[in-house]
Amino acid sequence: MYCGRRECYDILGLRGQETTATTAQIKKAYRSLSLQYHPDKNPSADAKIIFQELATAYEVLSSPLSRASYDHYLNNPDDHAYNYGMHVYHVYAPKSDYRIIAVGFVLFLSVVQYLAQSHRHKQALAYFRQSDEVKRKAKLIQADRSRTDEGKAKRAFVKDKKQRKEQERAELEEIIDDLMANLEITGGYSKPRVANLLAVRIAVFPFTIAKYLAWQITWWYRYSVRGLPYSKEDVQYLTLKALGITEDYFLSEQFVEDREEVLRRELWVPENLEEYQKDLETRWKKKNPKKYKQMLASRNRSVVPDLEPDNSDYEYESD
Repeated sequence: MYCGRRECYDILGLRGQETTATTAQIKKAYRSLSLQYHPDKNPSADAKIIFQELATAYEVLSSPLSRASYDHYLNNPDDHAYNYGMHVYHVYAPKSDYRIIAVGFVLFLSVVQYLAQSHRHKQALAYFRQSDEVKRKAKLIQADRSRTDEGKAKRAFVKDKKQRKEQERAELEEIIDDLMANLEITGGYSKPRVANLLAVRIAVFPFTIAKYLAWQITWWYRYSVRGLPYSKEDVQYLTLKALGITEDYFLSEQFVEDREEVLRRELWVPENLEEYQKDLETRWKKKNPKKYKQMLASRNRSVVPDLEPDNSDYEYESD
């Protein structure tokens, strides 16, 4: 490692001065010997090889960090793992621009992030496509279309029963395709967005910090100093924070509650939030009496207290 079989100090003519040689002395020794063995000035066959050895030795000893690692290597030759690791670091690390490596790594992670999110989104679409709810909606739409004059004309034109079934199946698939195209999935299975990528987040991070600080100051001045009532946007922010949901989910079809009613209840107040959760629980019990009885029976068998349905069940099950 480092200078090969010979010691770097010996190559520069500094044997015995391992601990005393200064940077100036190392530089002086290198200049003197490099002029003597430079291939352009020395015609001997070994001049080129010796000159390369001098350059390697000077590169190792001229840097305080690499010299310290080399001295450790000389004093502790049995410390193989550390010595080899430091040798690789000093040989290859200086040749790479850390900024380029960092940017490349962030871009790589961003690409992986986008592909992974796209795969998850496709999985969710495939799941919803096969769900009973989507098929039920598609059949309702198909039934509405069949009652129109245009739908009746299409079916009257097809006399064969087998062909009519194939036509209805094709129409149903077309309707499902339309539903999938307009379906909004939130959370971890949402459609990938460029704004959510790591590279973009890092790029706009200073702006995000400035925007957040400005928002905090505005909030403090408006509501703590002036005591103004909450604006509609801030009511929504406080409500979503209390419920622990995102704005995308709140505005999507997956949120089945009356939005205006939810915003009106001031759920950021603990008492109001507790009352709202009890209302959800009561409605869930009425709509799903069998499931509730099964949960009670399971709780009694396992003797586990407070095994009640969580809020996510209410959000997905309620009308």
